[in-house]
Amino acid sequence: MQTKHFPSSITLFFLLIGLSGFSCKSASGETVPAGQTQTKESVQNYQERKIQAEKWIAENGVFATTAEKKEFDQLKNKESWWGKPNFKNMDKKRKFGNSVIEQRSGRMRLYDHNIFLRGVFAGAVEHKEFGSLDSLFQNGIFFDIGSAIIMFEGAPTVRDVYEDPGVMKHLKTVIASDINDKSSRENSYIDRYHDRSNKVPSYRLPFPVEEIPIAIDTPEKFQQLTEKYSLADTPMIFRGANSGPDLYYSTETTQKHLEAMIIAYADRNVLYFFNSLVLFKHKSRNNFQIIGIINPNVGFAHRGEPWGIISWENRKLTEAFFPRKEYVIIKTPVPEHATAK
Repeated sequence: MQTKHFPSSITLFFLLIGLSGFSCKSASGETVPAGQTQTKESVQNYQERKIQAEKWIAENGVFATTAEKKEFDQLKNKESWWGKPNFKNMDKKRKFGNSVIEQRSGRMRLYDHNIFLRGVFAGAVEHKEFGSLDSLFQNGIFFDIGSAIIMFEGAPTVRDVYEDPGVMKHLKTVIASDINDKSSRENSYIDRYHDRSNKVPSYRLPFPVEEIPIAIDTPEKFQQLTEKYSLADTPMIFRGANSGPDLYYSTETTQKHLEAMIIAYADRNVLYFFNSLVLFKHKSRNNFQIIGIINPNVGFAHRGEPWGIISWENRKLTEAFFPRKEYVIIKTPVPEHATAK
């Protein structure tokens, strides 16, 4: 999208009256916070936090400790299909950025995320430094990266979130997304989705669908995806599970991806379900903490479908989420039952 440059006086006028639905540039060319009713104070706060985050990341990296970086790197190496020998033959047949892109998901596969979020919004997950996650993520946005929008009835695991009142009543909106590789009809998921939904209107998903780039690796790319849904202080919840970031991004791209997320939302609370890890950034911090793990034996099992035989109505938070106790605790009484649909 081409950016128009305005005189500084006009830019300041727009910043002061407040804009909603798109990000813009200040007179200095700096990116201001993603789509919001802006004020001079919110713009200044974001710029200060952005500079702090960039400096911190350059000196210390994206994780709070070296142990967490090592844990993340080990999981990424284990889960990534990028260049693995057993996928080279498929790569020759279906390429997308040196990897194979598949629409792979299914109803309830990632339902442990629902169980975790219900626990969060029930006030059962408390950070030792910042308090209840409930208060930090109320009225947030849930953005799913790579949602398999043409599989089955479309975006099955996003539907699981959307149809769960125990989660949705606490969120501003839930957003699905997918790539749109126009060089390959097979990978033109956004075009295929629109073609099908235009022919059969009932196929259109009941929540927003955003086209994502091959790699979300700059702050501007994140902001462009979320700007029209968020305000200056909107909490952000992302999920990259069994999708592009955890399976297909290279190590270098993944590093840029995490850096970009921190910088794009430098002044906001961020929760990121990256594969089985739960990453958390408080709005006052410039890095991620790994606050726990979503049960890897369910949604991240690559053989069989264990999520299909679980009694979700009886699923406990402590079965779905394993907290890192130096960061968070599960408060008692724990909500014992998921009350699944």
